[in-house]
Amino acid sequence: MNRIFLVFVPAIVFIIASCSAGGTVVPTAAPQATQTPLPTATATATASITPPSYPERTDPQGVAVVQDKGMLLAFYDFDGNLLGTRSLLPSGSSSDFVHVSGSSSAGLESLTVIRVKQAYPKVVVLEGDRQILLLDGALNGFTALPGQPVIAFGTVQPATPGPLLSKIFLGTPYTLNEAEPVFMLEGPYGGILTPLRIQMESGSPAGIWYTLRLYGIGGDIIFDPTHDLYYLDLGTGVSTEFTIPNDDISQPVFSPDEAWLSYVSHGSMKFYNMQNGETFSIPHLPESDRGGGDVTFSPDNHYTAWKEAHGFRWADVPEYYAVLRIAVTGEGPRHDFTEFFFEQIAGYAVADMTPVTWLDGQTLLVSLSNENGGRQLWKLDLTGPTPHLLAEGQFVGFIYP
Repeated sequence: MNRIFLVFVPAIVFIIASCSAGGTVVPTAAPQATQTPLPTATATATASITPPSYPERTDPQGVAVVQDKGMLLAFYDFDGNLLGTRSLLPSGSSSDFVHVSGSSSAGLESLTVIRVKQAYPKVVVLEGDRQILLLDGALNGFTALPGQPVIAFGTVQPATPGPLLSKIFLGTPYTLNEAEPVFMLEGPYGGILTPLRIQMESGSPAGIWYTLRLYGIGGDIIFDPTHDLYYLDLGTGVSTEFTIPNDDISQPVFSPDEAWLSYVSHGSMKFYNMQNGETFSIPHLPESDRGGGDVTFSPDNHYTAWKEAHGFRWADVPEYYAVLRIAVTGEGPRHDFTEFFFEQIAGYAVADMTPVTWLDGQTLLVSLSNENGGRQLWKLDLTGPTPHLLAEGQFVGFIYP
């Protein structure tokens, strides 16, 4: 792994069936990951305000989806009943990042809706229809604390000539206006800061897991081109590179409790047990020439789902298709679902399908898209024979009581 020089600015750290089993699992020796401290710049400010507590939210009662090309936010219970809608004006794109927090039991109108608009060369953060933040630099990555108004996102500013300047911001709708970046990286075009997960301790942000994303590339990209894994300690400002011997780490994803880390390496999906250091490897299917990614773990970590892909969507003769794969975490594959399986039930040609998240230990939410870019959210129960349509639109998160 290359070492990079990272600049930390603590500032106000947080003012705030066609479905069949396939593939094999290859257990490897139990390599221990290493954490290598990276050099840190001198702090330019100090935190002096005690952040509020944000306890973990559990037991969601519904989902939020974006509809009407990014102009409407709709809420559904897990049986597919519409609970209500909220406007997302001013209008934006369905690809904007949207985060919902608060208690739905107090009324849907009381929920805080944060939209991070992907508008070049500005990043706009909205609370409902009120603009609360405007930053220079294109958006690069976004993560949030489920059900709580705590968000982290990255920005990047290309310099001509010169290196890229990327930053990570952390805060709430009420603190981001005054927040300085908690982390900055000035470096080559090979990678820019991309936050993955906010780590909490005693209800307060303690650190941020982040990766690097390739910048300035285009084309028919299927999976997020992220690589390497780092941890930023918000208390000390020390950034640590997390490595696994004899492996590269691409597209890292944590299980909800951080007990497992998934990543792509050497043509396989890898699953690293953060507690005992054991790694399990599941090779991509032979036909998956575009690789795999979009991993999601079930709440109890028993199952893992991901997508593998073949071919190019922009080819003169379209040849792209995806396979949804489900494995028992740390053991091996159990189910492979093809697009044809979903087409028979959905009644239209499926252009793509992506595992989104799990409702429980046996029910997976899957996003299907048609040839016109429309999206639907489907429930796939591993104990039931037929998936069911849950909602029209793009999944953005759960709502909590």
